[in-house]
Formats: sequence, C-alpha cells, structure tokens
Amino acid sequence: MKRILTYMKKTELNRLLLPLLFFGAWFKGMFLQCYFEGTNAYAPSAFADAGGFFSGLFFSFFTLLLFFSPALLFKKKGASIYAIVIAALTTAFCLIHAGYFRAFSEMFSFKLLSLASDAANEGYLSFSVIAGLLSPYDLLFLVDWLLLAALLLFRRFYRGAREEQRETAAKPAGKIGSFLKNVFSRRAVRFFSVFALCVLVLSFLPVMHLFGAMESAWAQVYDPPFNKGYALHFTPLGWECIDVIDTIREAASDPEPTVDPSASSTEPQSEANRPQPTETVIPSPELPAPTDKEKKQIEDFYAFRDSHLAACDLSGKYKGWNVLLLQVESLENCVLNQYFNGREITPYLNRLLSSSASTVVFTGLHDQVKSGNSSDCDLMINTGILPTSDIFFKKHLDKRPPNIPALLREDGYKTVHINGSGAKCVWDYKSAYRDVFGFNVDENDPDCEFFLLPAEKKDKINNYLSDEKILEFVYGKLEGLKGGQPFYMHTILCSSHMPFVGIYKAPVDLLYTPQTEEEKDNKTFAYLNSVHYTDEQIGRFLEKAKKEGLLDHTLVVIYGDHTGIHKYYPEDAKATVEAHPELSYIEAEDSPSITCIIYDPSESLPHRANDAYGGQVDIMPTVLDLLGMENGRVSFMMGRSLLSSTVDFSIMPSGTVLSHDTLPSKEKAVVLRMYQTANLLIKTNYLSENRKEKNE
Repeated sequence: MKRILTYMKKTELNRLLLPLLFFGAWFKGMFLQCYFEGTNAYAPSAFADAGGFFSGLFFSFFTLLLFFSPALLFKKKGASIYAIVIAALTTAFCLIHAGYFRAFSEMFSFKLLSLASDAANEGYLSFSVIAGLLSPYDLLFLVDWLLLAALLLFRRFYRGAREEQRETAAKPAGKIGSFLKNVFSRRAVRFFSVFALCVLVLSFLPVMHLFGAMESAWAQVYDPPFNKGYALHFTPLGWECIDVIDTIREAASDPEPTVDPSASSTEPQSEANRPQPTETVIPSPELPAPTDKEKKQIEDFYAFRDSHLAACDLSGKYKGWNVLLLQVESLENCVLNQYFNGREITPYLNRLLSSSASTVVFTGLHDQVKSGNSSDCDLMINTGILPTSDIFFKKHLDKRPPNIPALLREDGYKTVHINGSGAKCVWDYKSAYRDVFGFNVDENDPDCEFFLLPAEKKDKINNYLSDEKILEFVYGKLEGLKGGQPFYMHTILCSSHMPFVGIYKAPVDLLYTPQTEEEKDNKTFAYLNSVHYTDEQIGRFLEKAKKEGLLDHTLVVIYGDHTGIHKYYPEDAKATVEAHPELSYIEAEDSPSITCIIYDPSESLPHRANDAYGGQVDIMPTVLDLLGMENGRVSFMMGRSLLSSTVDFSIMPSGTVLSHDTLPSKEKAVVLRMYQTANLLIKTNYLSENRKEKNE
C-alpha cells in the first residue's frame, strides 16, 4: 500500500489520469451492455453468451484505444484535456443510451433528433419523465470521475498547493508551433504506432470478409442485427460515429416524398367534383431496389416463414365476416383475472377469458413496438410488417407498402379507422392513413373512412378523448353499417395512456381512490384504475352492440398496443409491489406480455387458449387466416398466423428471442435480423414487386 501511495504521489498526473479514464470508459461501454442483456433494463444482467462477451471486450478495447490515441500527440496538459473530453462523451452517451433503451428497447439514433421538439411539447421530455428513466445502478457510470476527484484531492493533500503551482508554472501548455515542431517527435511515433496497431486489428475481419473467409465472425461484429451490437464492439462512441455517417448517407440518398396537393386539401368538395373511390390517391415513389445481399436476407426470411405453414381447423371459418379491432392503450396480461382493493380489475375481459366464452385467447404475445410506440402498433396491424428503427410515421410516409385495408377493400369491405388521439397528436396520423394505408381522410370515398375525433377538455382522460366517447362514436358507425357491406373497423382506445393519473380527474368508477398526495402520484394505482375504466367501457359497448344485433357476423379483436406500467414506470411498479405484496401478480412475469383476445359474439367459436410466443405483427395474419385470405395475397406480411404456424417464437425490439423450443442456429439468425429485414422491406421496392410476382 505504501508503494502505491508513493507511486501516486511521485508519478506525473497525466500518466495516472490517462489509464484511469481509458479503463473507466472501457468499463462503462461493457456495463452499458449489461442493461441490454436482460428483460429489465433498469438492472444490469450477466452476459448469456460468453463468446459475445469476450468478443466485445477485445474489439471495444482496440476501438477505445483508437479514440484515446490522439492524446499521445499532446503534451501533458493537452493530453489530459483530450482524455477528459473523450471520457465525458462516453459517459454522456452511456447515460443517454441507457435511458433511451429503457423507454424504447433500442439504441438512440441522431435520426430521431427531429422528434425532440414534438416530444417536449407533448410533455414526454419533462424532468420527471427523464428522471424516471434513470436507475441507481447508473451511478456506476460515474465511478471513474469519482476516482479522478479522489486522486486530485489526494495529490493536493500530500504535495501541497505550492508544489502544484510550481509544477504548473514549470510546464506551460504547448503552442501550435510547438505542436508542429514535435510532429515527428517520440510522441508522434507513439501515436502512429498505437493508431496503426488499432487499425490493423480492427481491419482484420473486413479484409477476411473481402476474401470470403470468417463470414460469421464478420457479420457478428460488423453487421449485427441490432445496433447495440455496434456499441458492444465499437463502444458507444464508435456507434455514434457509425450512426452519424449513416444518418448523413440516408439524408443524401432518400428520394423526395411525393406530394399530391389535392389529397391534402381539407376544403369540402361538391358531389360533382368528388373523385371516384380509388385504391391509392398518391402514386408510389421510385424506391431503390435491394442489393443481392439484401434480397437474399429478405428471401431467407420469407423462406423460413413459409416453411412453417400448416393447416388449421379454423382457417376460413369466418370468411366474409366483419372485423372490429379494439386497440387498447397499454393493456398488459398481468392485470387480467386479478383483484385490487377487493374488486376485479377487468371483470368483463375476465369473462372473455373463461372456458365458457366463445374466444381464442393468446397468452404469449409480447410488445414489439420501437420508438414509434402506438404508431408502430398501427403499422404492424395494418401491414403485418415490423416497425422500422427510425419511426415509420415520421420518416417513411412517402412509402407505399402493401396493406391489409387495401386487400380487404379489394374484397368489397368498407374500411374505417377511428382514433381518439385528436388532430394535434405528435404523430401525423392523417398523412399515414391517407398515404400509406389508402384511407381517404377527407371522406370523399364512402368505402374508406378515417376519423381523428376532437375532444373538449371535459371529455378527456389522460390527455385523450375518453374511451366512453370513442365507443359511443363507434356504436353510431355500427348502426349505420348494420346489414350493409362487410367492414374492417380499426379503433384506437386511449384512456389507459401514460401518465395514467389523469383518470383521477374524470368522474369515473375507481377501484381505489387515493387517500394521500403520495398515492395520487402512484402510477401503478393509477394504471390499475385506468385499465378498470377501459374494461368497463368495452363491456358496456360490446353488450349493448351485441343485444342490438350490431355485431352479427363480426369478429371482435381486443389487444394491447404495447405494455404499460412496465414500459413507462417499472420502478414504480416494483416499489409498489414491495409495499403491497397482494399486488405481486404485477411482477409475476419475467417478460411482461400484452393481451390479445379474438371474440365471436355469435358464440359459434369453441373456446381455446393459445400460449405460442408472438407479437403484434402476428395479430392480423391470424385474423386473416380466420377470414380465409389466401396465402399468396398476404405474402408480404412478416407476421404469421398463430393458429397455423408450426414455429413458436417472439422477436422483441431489444434483440431478445423468446421461444418454448430451441430454434436451430440458422433459423435463429434469420429471426434475429427480422427488424433489420423490416427496414429493407420498407426502404426498397421489394414488397411491391414480390407481391406482383405472387399474384401472377
């Protein structure tokens, strides 16, 4: 110990500071990955893949050494300043990525900066929201800074202020001329030696790849299926460099969106001037064709999906029936068949779960949304395609993927979308449903209606139109459709939206009324109350509509758009369960699942429970299977019918694959790249061309 203290006293400060900051940054990069490994991003988890752990250690070491190597060009003070800047950037990026991953299960990208102002305006970037995304374990990101502060205090105490002042005076900072004079000095030789070594190590796999060798190792390091793989091997700083380059490249190469001025007009038109119903108002833009490698990745996925198709006794049973989708905000399975304050949380949905109900209940579905949250679910429901990494509803409204509403309109269906988000929502629903899904938002097409329902303050719950009012509007539409052409009605319910506490401002039946100010801020209590309210509204609506014959020949699909309390306030849920053990069911699942129930009001469907792993991308393929839609017409969908598939898995945006059975390595590799494949499908013309070939 005495030798260590003597070394710390006599060694030049920069020789202590550089290793401390370097190894601190190295530790932080690997520690960040520990958040990505488990199902709870608020607590670090051990690496399940030992090979991946050591691969990350090795490559991140040389990547970080590459970033720190320019410090060797500077004199002592300059080298210290440079190292501090690199270490500070690493710390900042680690904290940003940890928080962002907790909210969206993916790495932050500069492509998403344009959302910052919208998110701030909607209250999603408030101090309380940001604070809620932090974890006590995040203090470990600051360990090197605490050690640095302790080192400086130690040296100040033992060496004295005068000695430090003399040392500083004797070693002034170098000037530009001095720096140029030393370009070929020993410092430069050390820098170029270290730099060359790092480049040599990091370029080995790319060179092997050019010669067709070590393909799997190259793909694991340089072409990972998820961005967190880049951060593992190239550190958070390396990922930021990759992301900036990719953002600039995409901005330069993406085609300009096609705009039809007449389609965006909101002025009413006379009957004579109204356009005839058309499938797509705006022509599809020219998109780049996939490269051979990208095309192979896409075809490998579809070959994998098609190889697991099987017959089902329910396929085609409901051909020609109506479809009513009730997309419920933040609905998780953990609240079903449970009690709070002595009362059932979801009494109506519990009836649909019972063995006597005419329902198919899916218990293994998991949240697959990314940064787009609810809008990502809209994309999956209407196209059967996984969400893109840079938010479809913000970045890709000029794309025209094949979609389910268009297919059903080809079969004579009337398609209706009803949304309680209002016209000023952060997402441009009007453009998305007009341009992408073919809805005529100006109501010029009687077969294709779209409604963003406005709301007065008194009718809002959690900042959106109440589910009671939304379902009243849906009821009115069903009355007008009774006995007419078949319909596909996609309804968005919003009252169980975060921050949940808005439920207390509405005159509704509560499971529990908060007794203290602390309880009023408890997000878990508020969540349970919000879900209870929504369940009551769904029950009243469906029972009344069924009694009046408005649900004849109608399949009702009730599902959650993503998780709720575990998505936004997992620490609140954990603390609440610790204080109230009777709520232990909230934390019972290792990976929270979402609700999905298919209900036949005619009572002709024998009840069955399906525990296959899946996600929102599989909901509509399952419904279309019941409707008897031919496989060739839905060949573009990435999802699979959970009733007709022989493979059991769920791919989550964090990169976790859930499966009851072990997938063969080749199939798991295809599954791991599904989100990446979704990006390719949206950004190229493969979907349109492939569908043409299938139909021909």
